[in-house]
Amino acid sequence: MRVLVQQPVAALWPEPKRSSPLADEMLHGMEAEVLADEAEYVNVRAFYGYTGYAGRECLRSDPQILARWDGLPKMTVGSATADVLSQPKVQGMLLCALPRGSRVAALPGPENGWQPVLCADGRKGYMRKVFLSELPASPYPLESITANGAEVLRRRLVDTALSYLGAPYRWGGRTPQGLDCSGLCHMAYLLNGIIIFRDARIHPDYPVREIPLRRVKPGDLLYFPGHMAMALGEGRFVHASMGQEVVATASLREGDQNYRGDLAGQLLAAGSVFDDG
Repeated sequence: MRVLVQQPVAALWPEPKRSSPLADEMLHGMEAEVLADEAEYVNVRAFYGYTGYAGRECLRSDPQILARWDGLPKMTVGSATADVLSQPKVQGMLLCALPRGSRVAALPGPENGWQPVLCADGRKGYMRKVFLSELPASPYPLESITANGAEVLRRRLVDTALSYLGAPYRWGGRTPQGLDCSGLCHMAYLLNGIIIFRDARIHPDYPVREIPLRRVKPGDLLYFPGHMAMALGEGRFVHASMGQEVVATASLREGDQNYRGDLAGQLLAAGSVFDDG
């Protein structure tokens, strides 16, 4: 059975109990497949392949809503957070606040900078168009991009990752309210139409492939024991680190002000989705 996340954020736990460490977060409008139904908890596989247990209250499986949802174009939240209001004006009642990466269905009739939207719980609301963008095609056609297209995409990946600067570290998180190392990299790629593995390692079923360290360019990924980061070029990278407590930039070059010697000596591999080396 197919379901939609109807709350702003749905926690995913590795076990059917809320005391488990957070494994991941699915965002509003994301789809998942039900693997097993266990009363209070539902075992699901997110559309990007990750599995876990979500609270039943977070999910919607109404066939009528799903059918309407399928027939509409989708948009994604690009700002750190965006309100869904009951009317197309700032005085409208707040229906919910959605974090970056959430998905809504676009209804006809945008006006005066407002976009009518269908939420995953079936409610109609209005959002500022400036906070929304079209959902990128997924999977991104990496095999067909030109050299210039690769450079554009690399810049977009870096800009997206840097948009989370200052966000607090949260184990298993993936929103500006808190995210972990793989959550940061996964969201940066996902917001650009590319699905990579959710955890901090290279997985053969996903498009990231190991490359020589000498070929690393901005937008590529760096892997350490239990940690990952996005390369910015010249040894610099952006990551969500428990040690720094927030998303921040750092460097693998000795002598740089933000040099991370603890990571420089533990770099295991570099990975890329690009074939431009």
